[in-house]
Formats: sequence, C-alpha cells, structure tokens
Amino acid sequence: MVEVVRNNFEDLFPEIKEAIEQSAFVAIDTEFTGLYTTDSSQPSLFDDPETRYKKLKKTASQFLISQFGLTAFIQSEKDSNQYVAHTYNFFLYPQSFGPLDVRWLSQASSLEFLCQHNFDFNKFIYNGIPFLNNDQVALLQKYHTNGDLYTSFQSQTLRIIDEDVLDRCEKLEEWVSSAQNGDEIEFNLGSSMIRNAMANAERIDQDQEDVKRRSMDHIISYSMESNVGVPKTDSTAMCIGKPTGLL
Repeated sequence: MVEVVRNNFEDLFPEIKEAIEQSAFVAIDTEFTGLYTTDSSQPSLFDDPETRYKKLKKTASQFLISQFGLTAFIQSEKDSNQYVAHTYNFFLYPQSFGPLDVRWLSQASSLEFLCQHNFDFNKFIYNGIPFLNNDQVALLQKYHTNGDLYTSFQSQTLRIIDEDVLDRCEKLEEWVSSAQNGDEIEFNLGSSMIRNAMANAERIDQDQEDVKRRSMDHIISYSMESNVGVPKTDSTAMCIGKPTGLL
C-alpha cells in the first residue's frame, strides 16, 4: 500500500493515473468524520432506493472524507484469471483558500473509531491533500475573473493577525496616554506577516483621508527592525485604537 499525502501527491499522480487507466476495475473505501447527521438519517430496512440515496447524499455533503482508499486491479498478463492490486491510501484535508473556508460536521463516535484504529490526525491536518469540488472551482474562477481573488486573500490574512495587531495597538495606546513629547518606547512589531499586513492595510485604506495614511506610514517606517524605538508624536497618536484597515 502506498501512502499519498500533500508532499508526494504530485510525484505519485502519474503512477496512480496509469494504474487506474490500466485497471479492469477499481475498489474504493472512505473514512468520514461522521456517519449520521440525525437519528432519522440512519438507514432503515423500510427505506426505498430514493430515500436511501437521499440519506447517503446528506451524510456525504455534511461530513468530511478524512481518508480515501483506492485499489486498482490490473489483469495479469500471464493469467487472465489473476489480477495485480495497486493500493493507494490518501489523506485529505480541505485547506482554506481565498474566499473558501470549508465547514463540516464531526461525530464523536466516528472520531473515537478512528482513534482506536490509530488514525494519524496530525498527518490528516498538516499533510492532507487539499481539494476542491466543482462548485468551489466555479467560485474561485468567478473571483479570479472579477479581480477579487487577491482582495479575499488580504481579508483572510488580516483576520489571522487581528489579535496580534490590536494587542500591540493597545500597548502603544497605554504608552501614548502617559508619554511626553520626545519619549521613546521599545515596540516589537512581531513577524514579517504582521509587518506586511500593516503595509497592506495602508494600501487598502488608500482612499481614506490623508491624515490616516500619513499616520500609518509613520508606523511602517519603523517596521524594518524587530524591536524599534517609536517616538511620541502627534501622527503616532492618530493611529492608536482600531484602524479600519486592520479589521
């Protein structure tokens, strides 16, 4: 059995594709994060085919496939009654991407079952293969065509670092309330992600009043160092609080 994750998917894809194309038939198996959304969605002996299908469809659309198994059976060249099995085990995880931030249900008993059978949740999340369905592909194409895809990435990045930025703003606000003109403070701007987001926030707010833009420029001018001395000036005070470009 070959384990397929994000790191080796591209390398193994030609082999997997060839195995499927040469196979006489394939078999699949899936592990879901849950089985039934409600008690009424459980299968019943009285279900007709249409009801059974609707129940399965509802389950498949609301739970996540965490692991997907595929076996391609290729007929032996020496004996037509024998087959060679090529088995692949895929870890899947739908990463957030631009406007897409997938939500799914989970069921305690299903996760317990996975734990009991040594399912690797770290590998599932950290190295699972990202994927898109047809509706998600169409949505991304629409964002790309309209030129909105970059904006959606900026919004996502800003949400991630909101807490860090606001924490630093609060500390700076406390200092400004008691500092005198000419006083300095050691101000850690943190990771490059935060510094880049502050620069992006200035660009996003470029249509706002000039005074706000000048105040953001003043802070960014100190962002080249990890720890910087920020002097008390009027423009520094104007950026304190919750700048709309950061939220």
